[in-house]
Amino acid sequence: MKLEGLCVISGPMYAGKTSALVNLASLARAERLVGVRCFVPHTDTRSAKMLRSHDGRTTEATSFSDPSEIRQLLAPTDTHVLIDEVQFSLPSLAAEVGRMLADGKIVVAAGLDMDYLRVPFATTSALVAMSSNSVILVARCSVCGGMALYSYRKQLAAQSRADRVVVGGKEMYEARCGVCWDRGMASQRAAL
Repeated sequence: MKLEGLCVISGPMYAGKTSALVNLASLARAERLVGVRCFVPHTDTRSAKMLRSHDGRTTEATSFSDPSEIRQLLAPTDTHVLIDEVQFSLPSLAAEVGRMLADGKIVVAAGLDMDYLRVPFATTSALVAMSSNSVILVARCSVCGGMALYSYRKQLAAQSRADRVVVGGKEMYEARCGVCWDRGMASQRAAL
């Protein structure tokens, strides 16, 4: 695995961000060429001590509450740090990643670039700004089958509009292209 600095993998839900991290971790561990450690914020309640993709792929991970915990948990042999669901992390993650890079670690971070209202996540944006490599993945639109760049929350109920981050899966979110996202949001807003 030849990576350097910080690589950020971003995009909408169901684009394969976690699958990419699981694949990187599996390849590195199989080759035994590098020490790999995976992390996920504790707010991702879908699975404890695992990175779990929507397609069912998994790899061992360590949950953290505060980004400062990551560096404390690293062993000297951990050369590659993989962090999933960065949008759930505190904004101080960017500074901690900077410290890891200064320590000579290679960091791969993955997360949503925008919320369901198409507002960028600050933590993901900060990491992209400092990255040496950034990859934006796309998904398939759940309505028309086109290229989806956005995460769409299926039920924009009055009580959930204030909740920017709600952990959920296919029961709550879809990937949508811009046209289908706009149509869905207009329909939901009209119903409120």
